[in-house]
Amino acid sequence: MKITIVAFEGCMTSAVYGQADAFAIAAYISNRRGDGSWSGHDVRIATPDGKPVPGYGGHTIAPHCALAEAKDSDVILIPPIFNDIEATLALEAGLLGWLRSFPKDRALLASTCTGAFFLAEAGILDGRRVTTNPAFSALFQQRYPSVMLALDERPIDDSNVICAGATTAPVNLPNHLIDRLAGHDLADATAHALPVDRPSESPPPPPM
Repeated sequence: MKITIVAFEGCMTSAVYGQADAFAIAAYISNRRGDGSWSGHDVRIATPDGKPVPGYGGHTIAPHCALAEAKDSDVILIPPIFNDIEATLALEAGLLGWLRSFPKDRALLASTCTGAFFLAEAGILDGRRVTTNPAFSALFQQRYPSVMLALDERPIDDSNVICAGATTAPVNLPNHLIDRLAGHDLADATAHALPVDRPSESPPPPPM
């Protein structure tokens, strides 16, 4: 599968690289075990024009490709917006158009925290139960009255759309995806290497 982590100006830098790290750890564990559970999953970072973007705090995020080169994405992750939300949505018309261009159910779409604003703005969340950062729930409900917020749930997995809330969502979301894409055992092993909630209370895996 082609897994694309989107980066844009003012996004949460640590979410982009943290999610890339989580997938890399899953691949490492899978390769060491020789179980092939992560084989065939290709992870890349994409920006609107394929050029580096300043994440929040001015930290540069270097992409692998432009959004136009990631039309074959099977999984898309949208990180949190850390700049002004409404200004960012207005600025990133290209990203919104790219999200709208995917046929329904073509890709698995996942957002972290305020990244849900992008999915809602693109019309992808209409009629769905979703979650986001509770601090921005009033703005979210004002802009998207047809979307049902369930702030006490994180993440909410609704078929081809996954929304994760705040706090540790940037690292819990990729682990949820690892569970879904490669199985519970690999997700549990990856969670032991990261500061995330493990998908089970099973004992730690044997040393790699």
